[in-house]
Amino acid sequence: MKARILLLFPFLLTLALAQYPGAKRVPGDWRSGFNSIKESDAKDILGFLAGPELRGRGSLTPDFFAAAGYVAGELRRLGLTPAGENGSYFQRYDLVRATTVAEGTGIENADGSVKIPFGNDFQVGAISDMEQKVRFAFVNIPPTADLSTFNWESLKGRVVIYTSASARNPAFAAKLADAREQLGVEQMILVAQARLSTAVPVRATGVKDYPDPRSSRLNPLRFSQGGIKRIADSIGVTKFFVENPTEFSVELSTAELTVKVKTSPETTPLLNVLAKMEGSDPAMSKETVMIASHLDHLGVSNDGIRYGADDNGSGCTANLMIAKALLLNPVKPKRSVLFAFWSAEEVGLWGSYAFVSKPTIPLTGISAYFNLDMLGRNEETGVEIAENNVDVVYPGTVLTNSRDFYDRLVANNAFINLRFKPDKTDRTNRTDTRNFVWKGVPTVKVFTGEHPDYHRAGDTIDKINWTKLVNISRWIYLSVADLATRPDRPKFERKPFVAPDHYVFAGRATFKEKILLSPRAQLVVELIDPEDNVIAGKEYPHNQGRTPFELLVPKAALKEGLKYKLRMCIREGQKIVVQNTSIDVPATGWTRAQEIVLAMPG
Repeated sequence: MKARILLLFPFLLTLALAQYPGAKRVPGDWRSGFNSIKESDAKDILGFLAGPELRGRGSLTPDFFAAAGYVAGELRRLGLTPAGENGSYFQRYDLVRATTVAEGTGIENADGSVKIPFGNDFQVGAISDMEQKVRFAFVNIPPTADLSTFNWESLKGRVVIYTSASARNPAFAAKLADAREQLGVEQMILVAQARLSTAVPVRATGVKDYPDPRSSRLNPLRFSQGGIKRIADSIGVTKFFVENPTEFSVELSTAELTVKVKTSPETTPLLNVLAKMEGSDPAMSKETVMIASHLDHLGVSNDGIRYGADDNGSGCTANLMIAKALLLNPVKPKRSVLFAFWSAEEVGLWGSYAFVSKPTIPLTGISAYFNLDMLGRNEETGVEIAENNVDVVYPGTVLTNSRDFYDRLVANNAFINLRFKPDKTDRTNRTDTRNFVWKGVPTVKVFTGEHPDYHRAGDTIDKINWTKLVNISRWIYLSVADLATRPDRPKFERKPFVAPDHYVFAGRATFKEKILLSPRAQLVVELIDPEDNVIAGKEYPHNQGRTPFELLVPKAALKEGLKYKLRMCIREGQKIVVQNTSIDVPATGWTRAQEIVLAMPG
């Protein structure tokens, strides 16, 4: 009996160490599947997906299809039900990439007095031959203008040409990103170049038979300064060209111009990989929780093979491990769970767009959508350093569409104890989450931050934080099990993105002298105001001469114009082991990580 206990102890210790300190014990109903998510499996799966055989899984290459075949084989081996077309694991669609043909492409007015051919003054793309009439709006807005009386409705259905000064007006700039969806405009165009380059062919991409209503059919549509001047002159536009205007102007054309596009299209057959686990409850199984990750990456490029270990071999690895965990667990979710592996994310989010355009299950039945994209690295960019992000994840995009969903993610994180950080920007439209939020599905993008190897050949498996990848996979597993079992569904409520309300002071504190510090020694970091009051402070376990620190300070605590200092030392109890060091800091935080050199006591 003693021998058996001794043999069992290392196993139990391994399980305990897999979670972060402070994590609660995993609920018994889901513990078996939880424990099945292991680093060894992660290394096996990701080792193949980001290995030399698949050469980076280029979006439109045979390497992607090889990856799709591997994933489908794994899903079949696990025993998951095919959820593609015709009883297969694949949903097929055609991606059209059309190159604009100069001859036969141009824009002209009704009487032919303005006729601009494709070239240095005018360029346009489309996924098929077409002809479309357009009307223009010319907008010139001072950066400080009050737009409370601006008639946004007047821009509907028009090609809006705006000045660079207009783009600096906060109220106008806030409308630019989603102007087509929010305002119904045809396109927003900033005319900046004197001449357009014809060195690179103009191409448009889309899913055959399923045009995206969020994008203009004329995409891209470009004008040089001279080209737009010819059009403006023909319809009597004058205020648009006034420099430093004192008030905003909107000049609307009544005349229509006709755009003609001639294309040379190329069709590429593509596919998504889909598999399903039927829910255990006859009524609730009609609803679905969805887990998805894009399988494609950038493939072979000038700097070598872009393996895409983090982007997004990590997300696909987690997806497969979660599928296995749910199948192995004795208790099954009541709702169905759909596992998706998207194609063509890197070239326009087209795989997930094809799915929402012709879904294999009713979109209204999807109660929650998990998008797994880059789960395996420690953020290392700008003010962020890797040492401060070993257990960090960014789930905040869900706050722009479902607070209920976010609250369940927080609750299930109690069993892992990952550190949630608020997203610095709204990343909804940067990955496949865009297409599901558009359709009103409660959606989260699970993401661990940028790093120097993003979209580069250095994104390799040797840099993966395996503990983090396993823990994030376990957290998502618990969250999926929860959302697929509880009786209520998250509500979808679209809300504006809210930026973090703190400034960041982060970096490393170093000292060059060779001394052995006691394990009780702590790095003490304090932000102090001009009157020597401590605004914020934190202690960190020392790291023998190179200690990372990260101080998040509420924006309301700092005032521009005042001089602040960051003071730090290493203390052992009340004794200062390494001398106080203080440096001046801005009242708006840092944009780059800093290395602060501490000195020994004199």
